[in-house]
Amino acid sequence: MQVSHTDGDTQPFRDFPMIAQMYLDGKFKLDELVLDRIELDNINQAFDSFHDCSCVNVGRAVIEFND
Repeated sequence: MQVSHTDGDTQPFRDFPMIAQMYLDGKFKLDELVLDRIELDNINQAFDSFHDCSCVNVGRAVIEFND
């Protein structure tokens, strides 16, 4: 599977199914990218993490929706 992006664009209807399949095939290590799991009750913690100037955890926290 070849992925080619010349201008950095994302086309969700094209890209997301491909990324999901790569994850299911074990070719995209998504779980290793997650640094933190935050419960929905602590949503403000997730928003606060976006203000981290070190950019260590930006976009690397997952908000869990539990029943």
